[in-house]
Amino acid sequence: MIVFTAPTEHAVKLIAADMRQADAVEIMASHGHTPIDALRAGWAESSYSMIVNEDLMPIAMFGLVVNSYVTGAGTPWLLATNRAMNHKREFLIQSPKVISRMLDICPRLSNHVHVENKMTIRWLRWLGFTIGDAVPVGVNAEMFHKFYIEKVIDPCVA
Repeated sequence: MIVFTAPTEHAVKLIAADMRQADAVEIMASHGHTPIDALRAGWAESSYSMIVNEDLMPIAMFGLVVNSYVTGAGTPWLLATNRAMNHKREFLIQSPKVISRMLDICPRLSNHVHVENKMTIRWLRWLGFTIGDAVPVGVNAEMFHKFYIEKVIDPCVA
């Protein structure tokens, strides 16, 4: 079973030490960050962030950077460890709830995913994100797909 807790420096260090190779490659290509630097920056910039734990062991961290409260734009992110891959089913169960919470904060979410991060691309599609064409992004102009989703607002309820 996985549980969510508030981020701590200790948890960030443990996640950085066992980060999935695909995530480490992606953050280096996009921002030139090491795993520890990416986690610390994500935590510092996020309005909402959590640690995902398995038996009190941190296995992932996610967050939401609010880009604009006026436009409702936000950047979701998640960085995971190799151990997190043992909990794919629970991630599938929990992630729609997390995305729904993020969409309550920012009704327009977008970010970029490295073209080689195939498992993440499949997961994002499953969550309902639209995956755009690959374009050069980041410090090395490597190929990334933009992904995005918008909260559907029922005009009868608004």
